Amino acid sequence: MLDTRFAEDIVRNSVEKNLSIRELATQTSTSHPKSRLSETGVPPATEGDLQNLREAIVAVAIKYGYPDRTTEKSRAFSDFDREATHVLMRHVDSPVNDARSTGLWNFLTAVLLLDVASWRFPNKGENQKFNRYLGASPKSTFKKLWWRGYVLGNLSDSIGEDQSVALLERTSVSGDPRLPKRIIQTFLEQTRSESSSKDLSNQFRSTMLIAKARLATVCVEALNDDQVDELVQDCVASALAR
Repeated sequence: MLDTRFAEDIVRNSVEKNLSIRELATQTSTSHPKSRLSETGVPPATEGDLQNLREAIVAVAIKYGYPDRTTEKSRAFSDFDREATHVLMRHVDSPVNDARSTGLWNFLTAVLLLDVASWRFPNKGENQKFNRYLGASPKSTFKKLWWRGYVLGNLSDSIGEDQSVALLERTSVSGDPRLPKRIIQTFLEQTRSESSSKDLSNQFRSTMLIAKARLATVCVEALNDDQVDELVQDCVASALAR
């Protein structure tokens, strides 16, 4: 765990020194003098565990072009996200309370994997509090991937960045983990024969707009599983009928 002020110091240093991805790689570490134990009392990961995680993530990144990022390659980055999600699920065996904390993702991103985060999401505005590198934001590079795997399981392979944002970064949808998983599952089942990715993107966007409108007057947590299924089926059917 690492408090945000110390993670911000690391990001600020990288901005002030204009460090390249290769230079950032030389400064990553499996420890930090200001890191602390989890309040949940879970035994901390060893430096060997953290090194294994780093090596596994870097190996996936290299497969998709790391450390070079001379052109935008949206498909490569989407594939990286999918594979990195599985790596994080294997290596980051944390209680949900820890995974909700900012400290875990501050450490993993700013200390252990800042070079990979910078490759995936360049800090073009040189923002010293860039949300992709800090644990407080749902957009935090590795936090969002872990939650994607935790909530969706193997269904996480079926979505891209835009769908992930729509499903997991809107509290009205992500508050009950049954809902995003059932939405993507139902949507994929109902559009299996569709051939146009453009049509699918528009239909998914419509599904999410309808779901958001319905959820303004529905407490999902009070629904049983059958009722959640009925709600989702209705949202997807309405979107596809447009």
